[in-house]
Amino acid sequence: MKKSELIASVAAKACLAKVDAEAAVEALLQTIEEAMKEDKTVRLSGFGTFCTALRPARNVRNPRTGENVELKETKVVKFKIGKTLKEKIASAKE
Repeated sequence: MKKSELIASVAAKACLAKVDAEAAVEALLQTIEEAMKEDKTVRLSGFGTFCTALRPARNVRNPRTGENVELKETKVVKFKIGKTLKEKIASAKE
């Protein structure tokens, strides 16, 4: 689903104009982004949890050249799916 499709779906389900739904989606995404920048955890009950973690520096092999390359430590965003969403997805496959 693309962002424009998400906005259209939110507008339809919340009985909002697309402009208002777009503002709501943008505000939500911006809020999550700002929390991630500050290393805060965002918990959406039943949906999941966004958090940041440090990936340690490590050596990897470039498959094209075979050369060993050192990757620097980096901050990554992790998402852990919530129990309710996990159950809904599992039941949809049945």
